[in-house]
Amino acid sequence: MYLRGNLSGGEKQDLTQRESAPDDEGKADRAEGSGMKKVLVISDNHRRTELMYAIVDLVKPVDLIVHCGDVEVSHIVQLLSERADCPVYVVSGNNDYLGEYPPVETFMLGEHRVLLTHGHKYRVYSDLTPLYYLAEQEKADIVLFGHLHIPIIRKDNGILLYLEILER
Repeated sequence: MYLRGNLSGGEKQDLTQRESAPDDEGKADRAEGSGMKKVLVISDNHRRTELMYAIVDLVKPVDLIVHCGDVEVSHIVQLLSERADCPVYVVSGNNDYLGEYPPVETFMLGEHRVLLTHGHKYRVYSDLTPLYYLAEQEKADIVLFGHLHIPIIRKDNGILLYLEILER
């Protein structure tokens, strides 16, 4: 499942507060402030890295890549960051057994607080309510998630849940 979204925003950014390698410093700066234009959101590629890389190559340049889990590949942050020359956020999915990525991540994107999760731990197959509760708890107004393999864009009480399939 592959996703794509565009957002622009203001001054508040958390991207530079993440630990980064010395060669990653400029990438975090690119994602700051009103310069943020293009975000690629990817999910559930299930080891199909060639297809994931083709999507990255098709849409780059991008300012940020977000992967919503089930990548099933080690060191994907470094691989995607080098390929697209931008910061990358990744969370673990139900098929990411190495424990390399956190289950939930939050960050600022312009004026929006984004909650990133795979969704399997929040029963997204049966109900999206737990994601709304988590978003309220984390004060997020955008939730990016995977796991379902179906397109969803829904807004409720000011919280946007976003999932759009580009290719299966």
